[in-house]
Amino acid sequence: MSQWWEIDHSTDPIKTLEKLVSISSKSDDTKGVARVQSLLKKLFEREGLVCYTLSDEQSKAGPLLIAELPGQTNEWVNLICHADTVHNKSDFSLKMKKLSDTKYTGPGVIDNKGGIVVILETIKKIKKLLPEKSHRTLGIRVVCSPNEEIGSPGFHHYFNSFSKNAHAVLGFEPAAPDGSIIGSRQGNRWYNIEVSGESAHAGRDHHLGVNAGHEVALKAVALEELTDYERGLTVNIGHLQAGDKVHNVVADHATALVDVRFKSLEQRKNIHTKIEAILNKSSVSNAKGSKSESNWKIVDDCPPFALGERSKKLFNVYQQAISKIEKRKIKLIHAGGCADSNHFNRADLPILDGLGPVGAEMHTNKEWIDVSSIDSRAQAAAFLINDLMTNSEITMNKPNLQIKRAAFSDMPAIAKIIRSSADWYSPFVSKEDMKEHLVDEKWQKVNFPRRDFWIGKIDEKQTVGTVSLQYFERSAYLGYVYLDTAHTGKGYGKKLLDHAKEIATQNGMRHMVLLAHPKAHWAISAYKKYGFTCIEKDKDKILSWNNSSLKPYYEDGFHLYQFNLE
Repeated sequence: MSQWWEIDHSTDPIKTLEKLVSISSKSDDTKGVARVQSLLKKLFEREGLVCYTLSDEQSKAGPLLIAELPGQTNEWVNLICHADTVHNKSDFSLKMKKLSDTKYTGPGVIDNKGGIVVILETIKKIKKLLPEKSHRTLGIRVVCSPNEEIGSPGFHHYFNSFSKNAHAVLGFEPAAPDGSIIGSRQGNRWYNIEVSGESAHAGRDHHLGVNAGHEVALKAVALEELTDYERGLTVNIGHLQAGDKVHNVVADHATALVDVRFKSLEQRKNIHTKIEAILNKSSVSNAKGSKSESNWKIVDDCPPFALGERSKKLFNVYQQAISKIEKRKIKLIHAGGCADSNHFNRADLPILDGLGPVGAEMHTNKEWIDVSSIDSRAQAAAFLINDLMTNSEITMNKPNLQIKRAAFSDMPAIAKIIRSSADWYSPFVSKEDMKEHLVDEKWQKVNFPRRDFWIGKIDEKQTVGTVSLQYFERSAYLGYVYLDTAHTGKGYGKKLLDHAKEIATQNGMRHMVLLAHPKAHWAISAYKKYGFTCIEKDKDKILSWNNSSLKPYYEDGFHLYQFNLE
């Protein structure tokens, strides 16, 4: 295998970047975004990656593009980018313009089409460093959003599911002008506020009016006062509107759009309590005592990600590579803006962002890129990924999983594990079927004698996973295969399935079967990788399968998967 500093650099990424920049792909231009993703699919497939798309039924945007280079395990390094930009076709010419030997300008040239090219070049270098699947202990997964510039609505649940088996997340948003990269990001929450009052003539009947504009203005002032720069909290009134654009009528309706930024989930909780109090308070009334009424809803909720110890270790490796390649030192910085990488955040998962090329003035007609940084940043990213696959200091230590038959005293721990992932299923599982995920004490008493439960522990006290078996003729039904959400992506799920296979074989079973929802991508991916195949999607056929054995356990929309033991 090649050494990272000996990689051939004969390919010309600038031509790829020119092609991408020539395609107009503002977030709402679905055809343009689709053209970008179609080109990327061809380029990734040329490098041997397996590509597929994931759609959201309620989103008007195109699908997510996923490109995967498998490794030996079901753990992945996620590389994050997006195909859309903020630029209209008319903003400036859809061409890259050369400003100097290494400085080019163009719409989206740095955000994020330059980042996409860095990922493409990183993949090429990784394939030269680690050409065979047997060389790669981790898989590499590219996640390309069609609408990141407007918050990737409709796709957050996919990001969350991909984080479950993620080993690390690397975002390829632009680096800072001095080359520094991002180690933490603010979270944000968007509130849409509607205030209703009572209209009246502004002269003759002013005292009978309930001015919604006055009410929303008072709320705006109170909300702005929550800003605390020292603590990293900001509240911004992005838009205010009241009445019908006339002077002489008391406004009976008003709206406001509010953006809130915070550094931690605790801050989000605390400031939401204060915001809720302001929004629920009515300060404006008329002579009859009628008051204004306010309604509000949260329309976007992006969690923050903080700098963790494992992220610091990743940065040290990346910094070492940049120092050698670019002959400069870089820093970790905090970004006030949000990105798709925020939605991958979970406990102890290392995240770095800003691994794209160096440039500045993004979202303007002066947006520029230092094209020399495309290759240097790709080299550094390839070095980092190679180190991730080999360096035990960064690779998460995985204690041995001990599996034993569960006693009834273990059922509370099992129920807790099942409940820990209930939020993953709630977007697509009916309220009635969610009872199977929000299990209680009654469930424990009913199911313990019905199923053969096994638990996985990493020490004598910490239960991290469970699997249950029931036997229907020659098929073993795996009713519950669950991991504590804090322990996903560590190989424990495979060990539980290995154990279930061993027990099913000892009991003379021919197959293992289970039910899985097609939108539970974290589970489907693991089951397929293990060797399960989908044998039935039709509800009626699943309900009648094997003399209706699964009828008591079926949840609407789930498919039937089978693993052959013989």
